[in-house]
Amino acid sequence: MKPWIDLARYREVRLSEALSEVELANKFLELNLVRNAAGKVFQAWKALLGALAVDVRDELARVFNRDIELEDRVIKEVDYVIALIPTTRMREIARIIETRYPGTYSNTLLALELHRYRYNGPDPEGVLSIYRSDKDALIDLEKLIDTIKTTIKRIKNNMKSRISILFKR
Repeated sequence: MKPWIDLARYREVRLSEALSEVELANKFLELNLVRNAAGKVFQAWKALLGALAVDVRDELARVFNRDIELEDRVIKEVDYVIALIPTTRMREIARIIETRYPGTYSNTLLALELHRYRYNGPDPEGVLSIYRSDKDALIDLEKLIDTIKTTIKRIKNNMKSRISILFKR
């Protein structure tokens, strides 16, 4: 699903993707595959950022304001960024989302550290990773998993509330 086609549907798909990635992360954790779980939690966070970015599209458009040629058409850079949530732009995107969803920036930094850990593994010296052991990484993994689930639940409850208000009119 491309955000420049249907933002609401895009949000739903990204929320579903985030939950699926969290499920896979939990399965990896059951098998004690902590680094694999870290990769899945990172992907879940990226998907969640994509869903949250829909709500701050106008604010993001002030920063990502070019036109991009893609598939023989021109789209807005903001929609391209929302679709991909490039790893190199996650901090910048999260700062903007933070205005509406507090905690997004710090959780994005956590996700990026878990991403680094995924590729470099634990590092007892703390040079390539802030995690000295898999056990250290597991603490942050569980925290981010909980945050993702809680955030998605809150978003879905808000969506249900808005729908019920519409039908009461």
